[in-house]
Amino acid sequence: MKKVFTIILGLQLSACAVYPQTNTLTGYLRLTDRYQIERQRNLTIPFESNIYMPRVGFVGTGEESSSEEYVHLLNQAAASFRATFRRVEVGRVDENGKQALASAKQLHCDYALFITPNDWHEGRDLPLLEESKGKTGIDKIRLAIKLVEVSSGKLLDQADIQGKSGYLSFIGDSPSDLAKVPLNQLARRLGAGRRPFVGLD
Repeated sequence: MKKVFTIILGLQLSACAVYPQTNTLTGYLRLTDRYQIERQRNLTIPFESNIYMPRVGFVGTGEESSSEEYVHLLNQAAASFRATFRRVEVGRVDENGKQALASAKQLHCDYALFITPNDWHEGRDLPLLEESKGKTGIDKIRLAIKLVEVSSGKLLDQADIQGKSGYLSFIGDSPSDLAKVPLNQLARRLGAGRRPFVGLD
């Protein structure tokens, strides 16, 4: 019994260390956090680009999400993209698509990046079943990403991001935390692997 407890404790500690760096074998085995990104196109944009991230007025169900958590998600996304692109602005009020593009033009942004949560679940008790809802189950998030050219209003690219916590790493996670790694990856891929923007002296 001691050996079993030691193994479980070791896996729990390794889960904390592994996330949020990458998907690993323990992630695929559903022990630690995991994620996936599906993109419609492999479009790249210049790292000199200015990007606007509007608030889409997301409203969650029950106690599983809130406007504050959504704003936290947008700020987290902005931090990911600021490591690659020249300037990233986050909307301060809820906007529809037309209003968002108008705001982006006023801020002299080249692209608008719409981030819409399609699934948002925070498990608070022991995750006995991955599919469980309510207070049980693992943390989950699913985001629909749309990249729009501000000058033309043309949809350039779409992505679907999914994140799930593991059976050993659900403690302390929130759904927005699960999006950190895939958002970092998406920013780098959109930047075509160019050097991060560090500003001018």
